[in-house]
Amino acid sequence: MLGEQHISLTAGDHIWFAAGKEEAHHIENSSDAPFQFLVFGERNPQNVVVYPDNKVMMVKGLGFRQVTYRPVIEDED
Repeated sequence: MLGEQHISLTAGDHIWFAAGKEEAHHIENSSDAPFQFLVFGERNPQNVVVYPDNKVMMVKGLGFRQVTYRPVIEDED
């Protein structure tokens, strides 16, 4: 998926997700057959990744290890 768009892939296809886009993306095997894939990335040491659907943000930089932020769940009472 790229945003709300479903993209079907077959053996030998490739797809890339541009950095800096605000569209969420993920790869999902919707078949019963095994699915193998390779992932390539630049592994930027200064990076911020946001998962808006899960309300999670990961930050890497300034020589620190990766830090994951999750929202504090407050009581609704």
